[in-house]
Amino acid sequence: WLRLLENEHPSGARAGVAVIEVRPRKSLSVGTYLLRPDADLHLRDFAGNRVWLPPVPSSAQGFVLEVREGDGDLATQSMELDFLDTSLRSPIGVPDTDGTATWSGDGTVRLRIPAACGSGIEGEVSLEGDVDTDDLNSLRLNVPKGVRTGLTAPGLIVLRSQGSLRIDGVLERRGNGAAVFDDPSALTVSQWLARAKSAEREWTVLVAGGDIIVSGEVLMDGPLALIAGGRIRIVGEVKAPAGRLWLVGEGGGLSVDSLALHPSLRIDEPLNNPLAGPLTFAVLSSPLPPWGGVDRWLGASGSGRNGVGAWRIMFLPQDLEISGAQVRGDSFDPKDDPRLLPPKGGLRLLIQVSALPPSGVAVEPWVSPVVDRAELRWERIRLEEKPR
Repeated sequence: WLRLLENEHPSGARAGVAVIEVRPRKSLSVGTYLLRPDADLHLRDFAGNRVWLPPVPSSAQGFVLEVREGDGDLATQSMELDFLDTSLRSPIGVPDTDGTATWSGDGTVRLRIPAACGSGIEGEVSLEGDVDTDDLNSLRLNVPKGVRTGLTAPGLIVLRSQGSLRIDGVLERRGNGAAVFDDPSALTVSQWLARAKSAEREWTVLVAGGDIIVSGEVLMDGPLALIAGGRIRIVGEVKAPAGRLWLVGEGGGLSVDSLALHPSLRIDEPLNNPLAGPLTFAVLSSPLPPWGGVDRWLGASGSGRNGVGAWRIMFLPQDLEISGAQVRGDSFDPKDDPRLLPPKGGLRLLIQVSALPPSGVAVEPWVSPVVDRAELRWERIRLEEKPR
């Protein structure tokens, strides 16, 4: 586990010096260790240049590390998350949310929605039977389990949802098997859809501000694009002609990962707050700390901005009960304080960001709620004294 502690500018007091903290991923017993670099792994600076290492001790042989026992007191330790990488992000879904918060490695966790997710003017929509609309704007959209919905409008059909878009039943479209996607290079999602409408393309596009969740079936004769500001979660079946299934956003599904294409479409966010109702997105971390060794939790803190809503950090035990790629709702019990979790175990961060619709008729700029830092504090497990 590596963390950059210091990166001195060449003109600084310690010219050109960088300090990297190296932590083991599990607790080490007292003793001497050799940290041997992998032959195929080399440190590079941000320009891609190989980092110079001192010849003594030889960096080819490794670095000698000595682990010593403390004076008998439990050591207080801490870990800060700056969200500059995605290695600690979990793909597990969070129940009772509209979507997955965006943790993309840019230093933030935020609520991202595509501008193309629509106005939400039609509110909560449940589709059933034949649907003749070509542009549906919902707050949340679903096809219930046991229900078959056919899309019968000609040309471009866009189903939009500001929150989650769930297909638990069957969604199908027939008769547009000759249609193909065109080149989306250098376009945003909004630009691409506007061009498709003016060109009268016969495509089917599902756009969600939150997650697109397919536990049922999506059956298409022609091109199908799934676009999600949250995450695409396919645990059911999606059928579209070869080369004509596009996924835009994170996620996918084992049944389609080898068949789907990921076009170079950029998700553009709205300029003004378009929400017709409140939305809540969330994301889980992987078990923390990655190297283990927690005797008891001491506390946590975080920072962020509220934007058009609010943010919150909560805590769950590291071992979760999972069903259908998300935490089981009946066992989901996050705590506001890590000290309320069972001792002698790791935890998972639950980062929640929520947004509210405009409070009045005035135009309100879209400013996403953001979390930009989280810190955990704990006492480490005391190493057991071994007999001499």
